Amino acid sequence: MSCPDQREMQIELERTTKLELEKWLMVEDSIMIQKSRVQWFNLGDSNTAFYHACVKNRQARNNIGRLTDSNGDIVQNPEEVKAEILNFYRGLLGSSATQLPMINYDIMKNGNVLSRSQQLQLIRPVGREEVKQALLGTYDNKAPGCDGYKSYFFKKTWHIVGEEITAAVQDFFESADMCKAINCTTITLIPKIQNPTNIRDFRHIS
Repeated sequence: MSCPDQREMQIELERTTKLELEKWLMVEDSIMIQKSRVQWFNLGDSNTAFYHACVKNRQARNNIGRLTDSNGDIVQNPEEVKAEILNFYRGLLGSSATQLPMINYDIMKNGNVLSRSQQLQLIRPVGREEVKQALLGTYDNKAPGCDGYKSYFFKKTWHIVGEEITAAVQDFFESADMCKAINCTTITLIPKIQNPTNIRDFRHIS
């Protein structure tokens, strides 16, 4: 192989390596954005001391290291903390209903309350544009799914995945069946006060 050809291959390899490095740096930035939740971090202001301090501070606040149980005892073992949280919400939510409530006949006696046009509006099929506008109205970095994909990903790739997403949403409204993977969620506990010590000091979201 001649020297110019070898030099050209090295230049091409360097260019490819740089592109690969830029791609993985963007992936790392995306992960750090989700961890830090610093909303003004949009254009790659990475590797600053303040930025990483925000990440560490948020991780420390999100960690539940100890709790005070219903008896006033302090539990610190991870399994004991987990059991305290589960027991609290089991008692709060209770068990599933064994009997569903009957139709309220007093309301039925009132007859039609909505006009015919209002009734038709409630049962009309979900349109394709409605699905797209619902996605566009979601903040780019908010509420990633269990797979880690944020709404920004779907906005940017709508020309590729838009047809399948729209079909899945419309199918749900027609059949009332949803794939378990889509409906998967993670329960997160948000501190209500600065230094929470009791499970009641947390607000749960999904």
